[in-house]
Amino acid sequence: MSTRLRLLLAAALLAAASAWAVVGLGRLEVDSDLESLLPADDPAVEALDGMARQFGGDPVVVLVEGGGDPLAADRLPRLLQLEGELAEVDDVVATYGPATTLNQIALRVKQMLADLSGQRDALRQAGKKWELRTFERRYGALLVQALPAGLPTLSNKDFVASVVADPGTGRVRPQWRQYLPGEETVAIFLRPREDLDEKASAALADDVREVLARDGAVPDGARATVTGAPVVSVALAERLRGELPVGTLATFGWRDEPLSLGAATFLPIILGLGSYYPVYLSRVGHRRVVLAVATSSALAFAGLLLSPLPFVSELGLAVPVGLALVVGLSLLAAWVRPPTDQTGTEPSVATWSMSRSLAGGIVLLGVVGSGVGWSVLSVADLKTDPQQLLAGLPALEDAVEVEEALGFSAEVDIRLVGDDVLRPEALAWARTAEEQVVTRFGDRVQPVVTVSGLLSFLGEEPTADQVLAGVAALPSYITSAVISADGREALASYGVAWTDLADDRDLVEQLEDVLPPPPAGYEVRVSGLPAAAERGYDLVDGERYRSSVVALVAAAAALLVLLPHRRDAVLAGIAAVLATGLSIALLVVVIGALNPLTLALGALTAAVGSELTVLLLAARRSADAGMRRSVMLAVLLSLGGYGVLLTSSLPVLRELGLALSGSVALSVVVALALATLTPTRPGRECAADDADAGDHAGDHARDHAGPRDKTHSLELTGGTA
Repeated sequence: MSTRLRLLLAAALLAAASAWAVVGLGRLEVDSDLESLLPADDPAVEALDGMARQFGGDPVVVLVEGGGDPLAADRLPRLLQLEGELAEVDDVVATYGPATTLNQIALRVKQMLADLSGQRDALRQAGKKWELRTFERRYGALLVQALPAGLPTLSNKDFVASVVADPGTGRVRPQWRQYLPGEETVAIFLRPREDLDEKASAALADDVREVLARDGAVPDGARATVTGAPVVSVALAERLRGELPVGTLATFGWRDEPLSLGAATFLPIILGLGSYYPVYLSRVGHRRVVLAVATSSALAFAGLLLSPLPFVSELGLAVPVGLALVVGLSLLAAWVRPPTDQTGTEPSVATWSMSRSLAGGIVLLGVVGSGVGWSVLSVADLKTDPQQLLAGLPALEDAVEVEEALGFSAEVDIRLVGDDVLRPEALAWARTAEEQVVTRFGDRVQPVVTVSGLLSFLGEEPTADQVLAGVAALPSYITSAVISADGREALASYGVAWTDLADDRDLVEQLEDVLPPPPAGYEVRVSGLPAAAERGYDLVDGERYRSSVVALVAAAAALLVLLPHRRDAVLAGIAAVLATGLSIALLVVVIGALNPLTLALGALTAAVGSELTVLLLAARRSADAGMRRSVMLAVLLSLGGYGVLLTSSLPVLRELGLALSGSVALSVVVALALATLTPTRPGRECAADDADAGDHAGDHARDHAGPRDKTHSLELTGGTA
């Protein structure tokens, strides 16, 4: 095939690949749901899903600061209008704010007073004096208490104050602090529907901001902040989308399945691995070995498919796909590129050699350091503070600001599930549970909304009829926040400051321990992001060795099968074990702790360590200094690719870039030392199976016939030692 025809065919393939990537990117979604981080059938996910089905998903929080007293007569009606407009936003199933809550209470009080007055008038007109006296004794005190507050309307400041403020101190009642955390601060909570994907979450946040931007929505001088778990996860997904390999992202777009946030964060690995193969495949005499190590690397990462964590198993698909794309494009470039004479003398500096004594010292140090690294892996700290992992993200800064205002950034939900949660024994359990939680953990949690707090006006031991009457007396808008529509679930939601997953795990476990046993026929379920994160921490903690060991075994097995020299595969496995252990030790010493990202780097180090060892041994066996130079050039390109991460605005990606660079540097040093210490017979690496190289050489020979050219072709595809 002529060179021109090759170029035309390659251009057509590249155009098709570009179109495929563009369309795939347009279809891509980054999954921000918890199910992308935990197995779908995990109890923590099922509990959170159950909570979302009954009461809505994790809330989007709107915090309005400044602009005067939010309960002033001239501002409260506009606040009520704002809450109503937010309630009409698509995918919002419930809106909770001070104005709507006050308005619902006012309407219900009006209705109750009208009903009581009507019943009293009816008794009087009927001449039922005894029933009238009984009625007045029962409800007269209630009517008298309501008189000083005046008419139950939002324009009546006395009524508003009687509902919101404690009459003794004048301060906001505890149950209103979630809505009024400061003198001039208002918090509005929007519960979205369950299972929002990335696009729907982003659209929801945009629609909320659009409502807030309307004239008069926010008072002059006030500032509105939109945050919450859905908003932060969408912001992270958008940031990662702009910093990750295009081809791999497009592949997930064509799968019609979202890419999890966790897997998306790991994908910069391809930036380094992908830079190797264009350089390696430029040396046509070693193509079989290069394809063998590429397969080995892909299988090392494919071993991650066995992980129970979805974002880790997705990485087991994403990286092999990325490698396949890079290798395919590299082979296409090598097929199109005119052959060059690679038999000339290479500069001596290209050997990158080291003395045997130095190599021996490096291997000895590597054995000791690797042993330390593998040993400390089981006890090294896991850095799991979300604020540290997401530092630098503007959306997180908003979330931190709202946390400081509200006193909490996440919710732990305790649900009582049974046939009828309005029975007196169920309400008594809810009251005891709240007392236990507040008494034991009052410095770490605060009640946000609880069924026992909502019905506290019923007293200590209400009867079944009193409970039903009390619930009927409240607006459904309020009761639906803590009692499911079918009456089978009651909710107690507590605000917590989400700091470190290890601390949150302890808190969740202690909460479960302090709760009293539920009544017969009922069960207790603890859910919420901290509870689910606690489960995720346990799964990540259990993956300390598994991913690295599986990657090492997969890489070594592939090399044993594919390489013509079995000893190279054994040495590659040794290099991978040493480099992985050294990388772990380096991370613990330099960073002081591991995080969920750096913990999964064993697969990368295993792939790179074995790959570099095999190629350096092949170059040494064939006395190909040019191949050694290609290996070192690939390493430098890899370090440059990972160096791109150092420019990221996310510290977690910058830290990942440092860890990746360190893994590559350690891998090449160990590989070079082992290659130096390994005796090899002079000869040439077998590349007879490289049909493309032979075809290229044949075309070149036909165009420039001569004995010397045939000699050169034989030299490039000579036999093994």
